[in-house]
Amino acid sequence: PNVELPQYAAFVGGLRGDTTAALRDLKNFLSYSDDRRVALKASPSWWYRPIENVPEFKRLIGDTK
Repeated sequence: PNVELPQYAAFVGGLRGDTTAALRDLKNFLSYSDDRRVALKASPSWWYRPIENVPEFKRLIGDTK
């Protein structure tokens, strides 16, 4: 299976304003590798602007600011 699909689904969920779905799919995507979490924390993608200020997003990427 394509492990990138949850990343795309999270992007679309954010665009649709479905924060719950976006965070669920992002959590699934990040669960495949800690490297993904580290990379997203270091350089948050513009894909996640709709959810970047949601506390759960910050927790998922390990941002404690």
